[in-house]
Amino acid sequence: MEGWKRGQGTSEYLVILATILVIALGAVVLIMALMPSITSTHDQQIKEYWNNVAKPFSIIEWSEDEPYAAAITYNLSVIIENMEDNQKNLTMLKIDGNDTAIIAVDGAAWADWPVPFDRGQQRTVMVELPGCMRHQSKGHEHTVTLDYDRIRGIAGQAQVGREPINFYFEGTSICGD
Repeated sequence: MEGWKRGQGTSEYLVILATILVIALGAVVLIMALMPSITSTHDQQIKEYWNNVAKPFSIIEWSEDEPYAAAITYNLSVIIENMEDNQKNLTMLKIDGNDTAIIAVDGAAWADWPVPFDRGQQRTVMVELPGCMRHQSKGHEHTVTLDYDRIRGIAGQAQVGREPINFYFEGTSICGD
């Protein structure tokens, strides 16, 4: 073979291998760059559902308060709006099928359910959840059910959220899961 020098095949092989590695690295960087936008799109879909689609109650905003390390409960604050033209009593807020204990409504101490809502009214409801609802990963999704009675109407109704809500915290479960 004239024109071929010793080791030329090895050099070409290394150049091709380096090119493939650079392309693969670029693909990995591109995929990693897109991951946050996928997560934020999912969060936007959840907020869109709870803010504009869910009825009769809309959950405008939610946030949680991580307790100190020895606590066995934590608080969830939820801004809820009555989206219909009739009055309702919110009789229970369930997270993952678990009843919650009400602590406050609109910043004032509240003894027990129900919470009355006039038509179109927004109220901030703070509930206490058991510590075993904490999970070790961020962004765990929780199903929400709002039990309510229509004033001068049907009692014992439930609105089950089609979309979950996300709690962004880190904690250790005390329930052994």
